[in-house]
Amino acid sequence: MTSILTLRPEAFEHGLLPIHQLFPRVDSVSAVEGVAKHLVTASTSRPTAALPDRRIVTVGTVANCLAVPEAHATILLDVLISLLPSYLKDESEEEMVVDVHLLLVFLILQSYNKPSQRRTGDIWPAGEGAAFSADLSPTKASVSISAARNRATSSGDDPSQLAYVQKHFGTLLTLLKDGDTSRPSISAGRFDRLGLILRRAGATADAPLAPAAGPLFASSNQAPLSGAAEWLGKHVGAAPAAVRHGAATRRAGAAGG
Repeated sequence: MTSILTLRPEAFEHGLLPIHQLFPRVDSVSAVEGVAKHLVTASTSRPTAALPDRRIVTVGTVANCLAVPEAHATILLDVLISLLPSYLKDESEEEMVVDVHLLLVFLILQSYNKPSQRRTGDIWPAGEGAAFSADLSPTKASVSISAARNRATSSGDDPSQLAYVQKHFGTLLTLLKDGDTSRPSISAGRFDRLGLILRRAGATADAPLAPAAGPLFASSNQAPLSGAAEWLGKHVGAAPAAVRHGAATRRAGAAGG
């Protein structure tokens, strides 16, 4: 089956935070599912041309819902905003806010367990006080994040990233669903939120995903969740699969040598 979408490596290379230390209330997929309703209920409608159904949360709202200091919530939102593809950004915002559904996608990403990036000292400044001080300003946080990005690497990890995303397609779509709950569906706009972790195969720049999923939204702006999950299962991942094949070939060569 031809790959239409592939993983967006920036999310994995630069977006993984020490979740257990920073946000213990959402340190698993099931925990994110549990707090999702609270976050959505606490969000505020603030539509944009790109996201007419956008509902935003502030640093204070996130801190309250996740029961963490605002310094930690600031880091979370700061990293998420820095990772957004251009078509999902709103450069006009003067305060630090994010779309709540993009935040949910980002929180699901955090449960991906890449050992080389989950050791706090490898990515963040050594010592809990240096990394998570209550006095940590957004500027200082950005410096730490930038340093982390310079050290981060995804060499050889694409297969595990792909397996993780495939495993949680259903959860991601459920968190993004809208419409009649008796017939769960997802709109093209909500589907585009997956652009935080996916992009069009072979693309040199980020672009909305829904147009690439032609059959899903050909006759309506809504697609059933089951159909969206099936489509994603068939059309995501050729590039990571190629990496997996290359890694297997290298292992076979090493064993033979």
